[in-house]
Amino acid sequence: MTAYNRVDRAINRGLEIYAQESLVQFESRLASIENLMKEVYLGVTRANAEYWQRSVICSALTFAASLHIHQERSMAQAKRLHGAESDEWLRLKRLFNREYDSYAGYRLTYRLRNVMIHHSVECVGLHLSAQEERSSGGIVLADRYSATARLVREQCVATDKKYLSAAIRKELVAMDDDPDLLPLFRDALASIHRISRDGFGILNPDLDADLARLCDLDLLFGDRIEGRALARMVLLDATPPRRLSMPHTVLNPEIFLYAKEVYGLKQTS
Repeated sequence: MTAYNRVDRAINRGLEIYAQESLVQFESRLASIENLMKEVYLGVTRANAEYWQRSVICSALTFAASLHIHQERSMAQAKRLHGAESDEWLRLKRLFNREYDSYAGYRLTYRLRNVMIHHSVECVGLHLSAQEERSSGGIVLADRYSATARLVREQCVATDKKYLSAAIRKELVAMDDDPDLLPLFRDALASIHRISRDGFGILNPDLDADLARLCDLDLLFGDRIEGRALARMVLLDATPPRRLSMPHTVLNPEIFLYAKEVYGLKQTS
């Protein structure tokens, strides 16, 4: 149980959880705007739209900043554990570079924070739409509402050169339209998960034995995914007739999956 708790704390108190919760709030904000549009229907005013845009801007900045927090804190922790320019520190740095170079979602979201802080928060736009869904006979079946947060490329490319590289500008200009931020953010979060998984051993060098124990415990559960639990026997009364209790702890199957991925990577590296 100790091994499970230690790995659980390392995962769920890690910096990626901050980014994950930030994205949940961003998605929730867009969903709530769509619900409000349904409620007010034709009563949506310019004031409504401007207020909603400000709330989306705040949520977008929070998520974009979470990428910087994740990177800076992770690199600082690697430096504290292994030393600056150590092999471990350099390996972690390469993981961040890999995601930045390979995935547009991570790359653009990472730079979005610079644009919002040093140029304008108006680089995040909110597009609202409503349309009727009709049958082939012209009968209105339902009303469809959508709230989409977009990256306003015009604002981005107007940013001072020291805050936005020529390569990013070229990438934005080559796009056909202002991109939807939600899929970009989801891709960025996937990058954070990959970095955290691949860098787990660097940032948690003392958990190798715990990961191995969890993998062994996973084998004992076999194909059972849900309903995993550990019970312990507690003596309530030592005098005859003795009374016992068996409190149990429900185990999260995601912790086992994560542990197997991390331990498997370590074994093959």
